[in-house]
Amino acid sequence: MRCASPIYYVGGGSISVSRALKKLGGESLCMYLAVGSTVAYLQQLVSEEGIEQMEFRLKVGHVKTYL
Repeated sequence: MRCASPIYYVGGGSISVSRALKKLGGESLCMYLAVGSTVAYLQQLVSEEGIEQMEFRLKVGHVKTYL
């Protein structure tokens, strides 16, 4: 079976709320926990959405990924 390349969207908690507010013409500051090796990619995806962000970095831990 062949599949197309995956498309990634940011989401979950405050990120989803900030995305919805932006689409409705509002503003927000998205605050989230930044854990693991995906931090830079998460920052990039949130920035591409045009959402102001503040991260709280944790030194150890895991992040959830849904496919």
